[in-house]
Amino acid sequence: MNKKATLAGLFIFEITAGLILGALTAVALLPSLYESRGYFAVGSEWILITVVAYTGFRVCNKFIFDRIERSCKR
Repeated sequence: MNKKATLAGLFIFEITAGLILGALTAVALLPSLYESRGYFAVGSEWILITVVAYTGFRVCNKFIFDRIERSCKR
């Protein structure tokens, strides 16, 4: 497998990890917040969902590329 295909696969994996974490956060937060609010609105819960998704992506990215960097230094 060539290097570009490998990097593309890793990027897709990282994006998927972030999206899954964001979706799980949304499933946990949104129903209770909308029920307590009584109506649909875009509030700070969407900022939290975005931050969780981005953090999931960055943690996965750092983990993968730190391992790649360590293996190249050997």
